[in-house]
Amino acid sequence: MKKENTTTEKEKTPSKHSGWKRTIGLILNGKFFPRNFFATYWGILLTVVALFLASIAHRNMYMVQLNKIKKLETQLVDCTTDRVLLEYQRDENLLLHEIAEAVERHKLPLINSPEPKKEIVVKSVNVAAVDDEK
Repeated sequence: MKKENTTTEKEKTPSKHSGWKRTIGLILNGKFFPRNFFATYWGILLTVVALFLASIAHRNMYMVQLNKIKKLETQLVDCTTDRVLLEYQRDENLLLHEIAEAVERHKLPLINSPEPKKEIVVKSVNVAAVDDEK
């Protein structure tokens, strides 16, 4: 009986990029594509590479513009929210709700003024006299 030859040598494990290295080596040695292929079609290859680089640049420019638009949208939302909050605060300070209730309670006529006036004249109304007439 023959003894089987057993070796304790570890076999080489292929690396992740071994396929790419082999392909690039074949291209450089002229075995994957013949060198005259590149010499003949250099214009087409250059155009393809230029289009590829232009598409990358266009995508980057698009993403920059998209990010600017998103920032502007958030600023618009923030400004709108601030405006609404300031309007509520102004309404609270002016007590518009209480003024509206007082106008309804005293049944005062509301007349629109076409132009702002420098002086506001308020005529006193005898509320007791108005109630007696009814």
